[in-house]
Amino acid sequence: MGTETLLRGSVLTVTRGFAAGIDITEGALRLAVVSKRWHANRPVCVERREEVCLNQA
Repeated sequence: MGTETLLRGSVLTVTRGFAAGIDITEGALRLAVVSKRWHANRPVCVERREEVCLNQA
């Protein structure tokens, strides 16, 4: 069905693309998830950004 998916009797059109990035260093792990609308000329939206400090043993 291409970019359309049948969902409970209605058609849902996919209009947003997502991407994720991960950065691992000695002291921290960072994750970012961004999205962008496909049909409009809009800026990238940061959906989630997290950082976890890594304990050094």
